Amino acid sequence: LMKHHNSENPNVYRGLAPFLDNDPSHKELFDMGLPWDMVSEDHHKYKLVEKTPFPEEQEYRWIVDGYEKFYNLFHRLSLKLLNYLAVGLGKEKGFFDAWFEYNSLCTFRSIYYLPREHQNAAKSDKLDSENLKLTTPEHADSGFLTLLTTFGYPGLQVEIDGEYKSIKPKAGCLVVNLGETFQRITNYKMKATMHRVLDIGEPRYS
Repeated sequence: LMKHHNSENPNVYRGLAPFLDNDPSHKELFDMGLPWDMVSEDHHKYKLVEKTPFPEEQEYRWIVDGYEKFYNLFHRLSLKLLNYLAVGLGKEKGFFDAWFEYNSLCTFRSIYYLPREHQNAAKSDKLDSENLKLTTPEHADSGFLTLLTTFGYPGLQVEIDGEYKSIKPKAGCLVVNLGETFQRITNYKMKATMHRVLDIGEPRYS
């Protein structure tokens, strides 16, 4: 449902991205933006703002309601975390509210990973042995702040002191990654989180 994968689709940032043959990033994902009824009309003109292409049939309304519920939950939580980060950086508690409280460009992403050897997986025959170990190659998120739940699945690794170390899932907890935009606006005082995801040999969600 993204233009990048199908030129007939109008959406650039929101929608479904499928598994692709020989892609180092081996996952299927759905990206949701701010619920459309919360985007003020004067922001509809901006190129980064677009409606999430959910199925329109009433029988799928529970999916839309679920996504919107958790989008709003994570968005509120992110604002709380940014208050703590602002204070830690010597700013006022609500310093970041003006940036993110309304008309946010935040993305709520659900990800489905398959083992590369799964019968329904995309082809990986042209990848080297290092890429075959991973379903997401090493990277830092481009945005500001990422809140992540792994639903108890292992596989996430974070670079710590130059070495990738596995992050053990912990019930009732979220992983918080800092992005490259946050790193830059703090003049590299805060460091973006380099991370990757291992192929764990079974389907995985985050």
